[in-house]
Amino acid sequence: MDRLIDSRFERVENALAKLIQSIASYNPSTTLATDLVTADNELTLGLQTCQPCSLIPSFHQLTS
Repeated sequence: MDRLIDSRFERVENALAKLIQSIASYNPSTTLATDLVTADNELTLGLQTCQPCSLIPSFHQLTS
């Protein structure tokens, strides 16, 4: 299970880095933003599977 969560964290990190790079280069990408939200949702689901009793808000929930 740790490998699954680690890979999902890495996906969020990579998606965030790519989105930041696109913004820094004055070429923001909605596709990269969508990738970040998708990666965050997958991470959230994985964390909820590990600890089903905890309420773990996703990035999307925190920013809405």
